[in-house]
Amino acid sequence: MFRRLRLILTTTICLVPLCFTHCGNPSPPVVSLETTPTPSMASPTIMEATPTSDAQVFAWDKTVILQLGEETVTYDRIREYMDPRKAVLMSQMSGNPDLEPYLTQQLEKRVGQVISQWLLLKEAQQNKLEASPQEIEAFLGRAKAYFKDEEQYNAYLDSFRQQGTNLEQLIANQILITKMERIRNQKFIEETTPEEKRKWYDAHVDTHFSPPAVTDVRRVCLLYGDKRTPEEASQELRALLTEVQKKFETVQDVTGRIEIMKEMAIKYSETEDARFSSGLHNVYHVPKAWPALGKEYCDGLLKVPLHELSDILPIPSGYAFVYVTRKVGGTVQDFDNPTVQGLLPKFILQEKTQAWEEAKRAEHHVQFFRDRLAECVKKDLETAKEAESTADRSGDESPSAIPQPATPLSGKGFGADEY
Repeated sequence: MFRRLRLILTTTICLVPLCFTHCGNPSPPVVSLETTPTPSMASPTIMEATPTSDAQVFAWDKTVILQLGEETVTYDRIREYMDPRKAVLMSQMSGNPDLEPYLTQQLEKRVGQVISQWLLLKEAQQNKLEASPQEIEAFLGRAKAYFKDEEQYNAYLDSFRQQGTNLEQLIANQILITKMERIRNQKFIEETTPEEKRKWYDAHVDTHFSPPAVTDVRRVCLLYGDKRTPEEASQELRALLTEVQKKFETVQDVTGRIEIMKEMAIKYSETEDARFSSGLHNVYHVPKAWPALGKEYCDGLLKVPLHELSDILPIPSGYAFVYVTRKVGGTVQDFDNPTVQGLLPKFILQEKTQAWEEAKRAEHHVQFFRDRLAECVKKDLETAKEAESTADRSGDESPSAIPQPATPLSGKGFGADEY
């Protein structure tokens, strides 16, 4: 019941309000996280960020992360995207080196969305677009349809207004952004000529319109290094290949042979595909696959006929033999192909939109300091871990440096239908 509501309101209450509180201003105000409910996009519920007034403030909190015209946005305001889930993620990914880059990447995406919305609203204002009361009412009407009754709907709206949030103004801003985006995109589409489509196709045919050859195999791999020398690995694998060949003599159907390879992979293979997928390995024959798989291995797969065993093939730090279960040849989609004609406008629009945003960022003096954000996330996590460790030693609750999970708006979670 409430899942689709997120599509209508989440954009409005999560990204747009962070930037704008006054639709008619000649210049959109700076991101304002303190007074606006900030749902957690990564959470299965619509969540309200809960920064506390007594939370400890650190020097790096005031590092400028984003410049929007003459306004600056510091890290303490940006990180409220992350705070509601940081403690949970720290618990789930304890000791995982991917936590820091993951959080940094999520914040970069959020900031990029805020910048895009800010630029669109500024452009809408410069073009004197307006959101009528009827449009705002229609927007609220669509949202209202996803609440079970009038009381719940009003309580939801009141949860914003009690914090001083002008929800109608935020919706007006979202309407303006949507209008401006539609106008911009329509202009780009109408300006695209057949010659431009052909030129774009010719420049990107190898990367966008040429599906690569694909080979699916079941494989058995042995690695050399601490356990054995390369020669020993090759000899041991040769013995396993001979064993498989003998078993294949008594089993002619493909399904039976696949089962043999699965059993051998689980029992002997030393690569991750053996443990997680019984030796299944899907190879896309593109140059970017060579560093991880080895060019000689990839080229060797192309030479093995369908439903046949290979000889010993080299892989990084080891050797493998495979049984080919599927082969798909690479193709080139023609310019007149309906799929290509359907995709070209989307690719060109994406490219023009990116160029438009880059130009508007320069025009309106927008700067995003990614290196500063990464450093702040690092310090934030170090401080949170230290606070958590101190709390564990003392037996007390974690201090405010580790935010507690956020409280759902109106006390209700929207991750599942409620009746």
